[in-house]
Amino acid sequence: MLFQSIVVYYDLIPNQLDYAINVFNEIATSVYLYLMMALTDFIGENPLRNNIGWALLALVMIVVIINAIKACINCYPIIKRTLISLKAKVRRLV
Repeated sequence: MLFQSIVVYYDLIPNQLDYAINVFNEIATSVYLYLMMALTDFIGENPLRNNIGWALLALVMIVVIINAIKACINCYPIIKRTLISLKAKVRRLV
């Protein structure tokens, strides 16, 4: 939470998408850690342990999917630019 407070206060991430993903990842990490604490034996026997495990797995999958979508969004302009340049080279050769 300290890192997130510094990022918000000093506006270190100018891109809105990167900022939103950063906040999402920080929140997901906090929830992930709370779920992990609920799965430990330190808490004691928990009748919801199986459901907590599934929630943890679902959270990890959601985080991976959202970060993969963000990576695809960031790569799209590069791929588009590369395909346009390749298309132009092919036209010059033909």
